[in-house]
Amino acid sequence: MVLMASRILSRSHGWTLDNCHDYLPILIDNLISLDYRNRLISLEGLAAISDNLLEKLIKFSNFNAHRIGVDIAAEERTEKAKNCITMLRSVVKKRDWYYRQLDEESVDRLDATMERLKRI
Repeated sequence: MVLMASRILSRSHGWTLDNCHDYLPILIDNLISLDYRNRLISLEGLAAISDNLLEKLIKFSNFNAHRIGVDIAAEERTEKAKNCITMLRSVVKKRDWYYRQLDEESVDRLDATMERLKRI
């Protein structure tokens, strides 16, 4: 069910910070799924996040908490963005391991995404 929601978000360019925070762990877990369909959906989701949400993640993660007053929503966004960035960095760090687990087509798809994720 979550993977189908991810597919819909990817195709409609509907990825948000909250979606990323909630679905990214599942996408990462399914990158090496034996089920080709689940793996493809995960690769699509990761590609969509790296295409459409990466700049926002970086922007939200750099929130300056030293401003006067309390902005709890901004602090929550910052924590979610930092969490997503940490997960994406872990995928980049494990790049070679993922490549050894995947077939050639999946490696090609993931490689294009990895190029975009190297910026974070």
